[in-house]
Amino acid sequence: MISVNRSALAVIATCSVAFVTFAGYLIFYHRKAFAKFVQKPRKPKSEDILSYVKRFQKDNLEPKVAEAIETLLSCSDVTVRHGFLFMLHQASSFTRNYSVIRSSGCLEKMLSLLDTESVEPKIKRQNLIILQTVTNLACDESALDTLQTIFRIGSTTDYSDQACAALQLLCNIALTPRGCRLLDGKAQKLLELLATRDPYMLRQILSVLINLSCDTISLELLLQTVVPDDLMETFVFALSPSVQPLISVQAVTLMKNLYNSVRDRDSSHRARQIVLPGCTMLNFLLVSEVAQFSAALVWMFHSEIDI
Repeated sequence: MISVNRSALAVIATCSVAFVTFAGYLIFYHRKAFAKFVQKPRKPKSEDILSYVKRFQKDNLEPKVAEAIETLLSCSDVTVRHGFLFMLHQASSFTRNYSVIRSSGCLEKMLSLLDTESVEPKIKRQNLIILQTVTNLACDESALDTLQTIFRIGSTTDYSDQACAALQLLCNIALTPRGCRLLDGKAQKLLELLATRDPYMLRQILSVLINLSCDTISLELLLQTVVPDDLMETFVFALSPSVQPLISVQAVTLMKNLYNSVRDRDSSHRARQIVLPGCTMLNFLLVSEVAQFSAALVWMFHSEIDI
């Protein structure tokens, strides 16, 4: 009886081992067979990408074409990148392409390529194309996290194409209330940049400040900003015959916006006679000499005198 039981146990053990082995084989086989049918994501070949780029039309940017350009922007050759960036710059002239440029990742990729440190001409040229393209995109607000980078490029008193493009972009940003909020902390630096004697730079900086002065909150912050020591000299220079008439008009417009918000305030604040170092724009405008100068400018503006 015991031998029978042992024989039965041996048979059962053998069958169990065989079953486990067979089950393991089936599981392995099915996994292998299933893996053959699972389609792995195929990376686009370079020929596919180039074939999409060949279909580029600046007035009708297809999503696949935009995605191909976004991929090619990772190219290590700066000169080659210029070509693809220029394609996006052309496409950004058409509003129908705005959403495609954003959704394809092209906008994010372009902004990541901005380089504020490089002095290499090719990189500066790249920055210029990118800034002009973003400006065409009507300052997409989702891209404004890179505002600090853009501001650094424009924060110079020396002329450069990329600095002017950055300031033009900041000017467009300041057209919206949300854009003004993003620039509120930049008023001090913008006033300091007025020290430039380059007419193109001065025109762009004045444009940014004028847009900020049209926003109630930004205007109040401007009035609380410390005045640079040479601010009066800047306004005198802006009104001189040596600059373009447009710059003179801009200087008058900015002074008008600032002074009009001050002149109706409590007269008890008008006792100042001199400009003290470190005084705010509000105190600067309340000094009698400056107030008379500002009032004269406002009168000239309203009288439409050709300055």
